[in-house]
Amino acid sequence: MDENLFYIVIFFLVLVVIFLVCREINNWYWKINERITLQKETNALLSTPAGC
Repeated sequence: MDENLFYIVIFFLVLVVIFLVCREINNWYWKINERITLQKETNALLSTPAGC
């Protein structure tokens, strides 16, 4: 029983690592991180008053 629990925990840890790696690759491919940075810059520029 304890051995099965150990394998289940290891299995889920491996799944989490695979998920995080795939998520990062997906974000890189679609340039999501860059889009967020550019959108933050745009928001900062729009929030400053015109003519300042």
